[in-house]
Amino acid sequence: DIYTFTIRKGIYFHDDECFGGKGRELTPEDVKYSLDFACSGNELNDDNNILVDKVKGGTEYRSSSKNSFPKGGVSGIKVKGETVEITLNKPFVGFETLLARNNIVIFAKEAYEKYGKEIVKHPVGTGPFKLEKMNKDGIRLIRNDHYWQKDAFGNQLPYLSAISMKYYTEKKAEMMAFRNKEIDLLLDIPADEIENVLGSLQDAVEGKNLKHKVESSHSLSIDYIGFNTADGVFKSKEVREAFFYAVDPTELIEKYIGGDGYPPVNGFVPEIEGAHNQTQVPSSNPEKARKLLAMAGYPNGNGFPETTIYVNGVEGSKNHALVKGFTELIK
Repeated sequence: DIYTFTIRKGIYFHDDECFGGKGRELTPEDVKYSLDFACSGNELNDDNNILVDKVKGGTEYRSSSKNSFPKGGVSGIKVKGETVEITLNKPFVGFETLLARNNIVIFAKEAYEKYGKEIVKHPVGTGPFKLEKMNKDGIRLIRNDHYWQKDAFGNQLPYLSAISMKYYTEKKAEMMAFRNKEIDLLLDIPADEIENVLGSLQDAVEGKNLKHKVESSHSLSIDYIGFNTADGVFKSKEVREAFFYAVDPTELIEKYIGGDGYPPVNGFVPEIEGAHNQTQVPSSNPEKARKLLAMAGYPNGNGFPETTIYVNGVEGSKNHALVKGFTELIK
């Protein structure tokens, strides 16, 4: 398969020191440079390999670009006039979706040459907002006056002059900031705060207005614990099944995250309207878990090695609470 992308003209990088203070126009060469980088063996790209085996020449380029970028880049990525042509090793229906992922970004060669490893702290993009400051408490983005897009009436976008995003380690602190009008938007509402935000059923009966504007949708997310099955104790199917049967997911959800979720009763993929999974997930069974551990060579858990669980989330987050609950319930 060959994908050909025509690069829009009139798009400019943010004003930055790497360009001498004034941003320049984005070119097809910038797109190739960035996609080459996404296939490279550079240390900044260590955890990003989603294009490597898809694009022709990606694997070879990755192995030869750990310390420098070989001339010509990835053989399957070519600039032809105002277009960028990408040749795949074989057809892949989700390729365009991969290009839209947040770890595939378009940046300028000048930015990498100036900032090197620190480029993650100096993002130089082409979007509607640009970074003004970033620290442990949050980030502030300001309007890009040279953004290319306008609305249907010819007004320059974006409308806002700035956006500030604050970090909170606990949802309760975030809710307090929302009530105090320190922040304008909450992306997730804790289950035990829904009535406070939406108002009670009695309020609705009495015809009172909602306290806030709320938009809701079905979540297609799932929280899970992944096992390293390549080696170690979790290579054993019996051990993995023992961990599954040992904990009641309903108890975990109700006790540790206030009912903010539901157990995977029909498989681990969230249900979608019109496409329900008919898989029936077995219930928890601690006695069966003990038998499986014994079969794996760990009767009553004796001899089972200490296990470390890495959490995708800070202390106080939903993920942290789930893992904490899991470790307590599995004892």
